[in-house]
Amino acid sequence: MNVITNKALRRYVDWEANAEKFGTVTTSASTIKKFFDYLSESQAKEMGLWWGENQVPGIVTYFFKKFDLESVLKALEFLGAQYGRAFTFDHSFDGKTHTLIVKHDMGYKASVFYAEAAKAAFAHLGLETDMFVTEDQLIAISPPDPGHPLNRPGEGTALKYSNTTPSFFKERKAETP
Repeated sequence: MNVITNKALRRYVDWEANAEKFGTVTTSASTIKKFFDYLSESQAKEMGLWWGENQVPGIVTYFFKKFDLESVLKALEFLGAQYGRAFTFDHSFDGKTHTLIVKHDMGYKASVFYAEAAKAAFAHLGLETDMFVTEDQLIAISPPDPGHPLNRPGEGTALKYSNTTPSFFKERKAETP
């Protein structure tokens, strides 16, 4: 029983008490997915850019008292995966390149939202980043690495995110009746 009580208290202290200050509301993933379904792709991009430019720096700085790569990585784990539960997050660093994976179940427009938010957050840090998106995930590579497997022709280049819909998604959408 102590373990459950301690976990609940830790969640309250770490998340609930502070999330309230940002007007954060708890809702189901299916509801958030439905919101994304109602957005156009350009609206998802615009919303992600706004969130990355205006919300991310303030939230990260509030929780971690600074805005740097380390605190952004902590925020992705802590706020997104551990407590916010909007996605799962994985990060690796090979001594040269950071690879971040944000996995969710909310569709392509959510991936676009996360890509724009990540681009804006990394821009605040002065970091260039390659983004790759699918229906259910965002992969960010910083700094961009032309030798990364996803940058090799035929391996991941169709997933590369810029400001246009990746070719794999256009093809898939055209096949859907």
